[in-house]
Amino acid sequence: MEPWDGVINLLAAAGVGGFALHVLLPVRRNRLPSLLEIRFGVLALLLALFLATRGLFWISGFDSFFSISFLAVCFVPLGILLAVEGLLRRHAPFMLKLYALLGAFVCLISTLLLASSSSMVYSSFLAGFQILGLILPISWAFLRDRTQLSRRENRRVNGMITFTLIGVPLIATDFSDLVPGLPVRLGALAILMFAYAAVHSARFPRQNPVLSWRVLNFILTTLIAASAFIWLTELKGWEAFFRLTALIFTIGLVLTLALELLNLRDQSEERALLRVLSALDMSRPEAVVSRLSRFSPFEHARLIRPGTGPVPAHFQLKIGQVYHRNETATGVAERDAAAVLESIGADLIFVLDPATEAFCAVEIQDPNVNTTDWAKILAALVQSKDEKPGI
Repeated sequence: MEPWDGVINLLAAAGVGGFALHVLLPVRRNRLPSLLEIRFGVLALLLALFLATRGLFWISGFDSFFSISFLAVCFVPLGILLAVEGLLRRHAPFMLKLYALLGAFVCLISTLLLASSSSMVYSSFLAGFQILGLILPISWAFLRDRTQLSRRENRRVNGMITFTLIGVPLIATDFSDLVPGLPVRLGALAILMFAYAAVHSARFPRQNPVLSWRVLNFILTTLIAASAFIWLTELKGWEAFFRLTALIFTIGLVLTLALELLNLRDQSEERALLRVLSALDMSRPEAVVSRLSRFSPFEHARLIRPGTGPVPAHFQLKIGQVYHRNETATGVAERDAAAVLESIGADLIFVLDPATEAFCAVEIQDPNVNTTDWAKILAALVQSKDEKPGI
């Protein structure tokens, strides 16, 4: 048992558990969680339970905590696969699902047969199952045809790949039988970084949550703080430095995650969107789409123009009307709109700026955010401003 590792795991469990409760409980929001949020919330709950019970086991040595932690971690690969499915809105191959599901039950049985007899065999099996459970879903997402994914989905895939490249070496340090001599186990940091990356992506969808100046500054600040603490105290050696750095990094990341969660104010999003709509300058459609994409209903909005990409040069729509991808075509405009939406992978479209022939196409991923109603409001606003050019 390592008290340092136990404390780091308990701190990480607090951060990941807070993220899970924020996602699953509509306490600070005016809507129920979406299916994607439920998947991420359940995965975060599994990880938080695993970190908490493992930390308690390393501190107290009580075997029941170890058993509970093992029950939780066995189903983490399945949770990761379902979360990646939700991000991409595509079903994973059957063999991937079979691997995650059967592997979980084999993992549960193997602890009774292998854990007590051969620690190396048990650790190797568990390490391989967990690491492959992370790498395989990410590889499936990476090997898909990226042209079929939206810009938002491609950014998510890039973020997942970056996180995997950084997280796998950290997770590998948890298996002390395979990597002996390490002063501290760092798998908890990788899991805590997952929660931070999810929250950061919600607030700043266009930024990479891992490769950013904020993370770099945070790491540099942690190293400076650990070095200063070593210099001011009687602690010596690289082992003490690594342990102290991991502890300071964990505490700082938990506090940062708490602040990020407090800044996710979903209740005020509708009021903020109404204020933004009233102040939009439709003569600048690029800026309009950029501002709208910060809000959930228009998170997957894009600007299109006639003659660009699959949009025909003669493409025209009626101002003030919202056209849907799957609606029954009753006229030429409806058929043209449905064809364009099908070719670009969006769900609805409307005129954004008739003067510059700019259209706004939106992909609906969560029906609970009322994207269609907000699009009708914005289309009506465009029509009213077009009828009154002085506004």
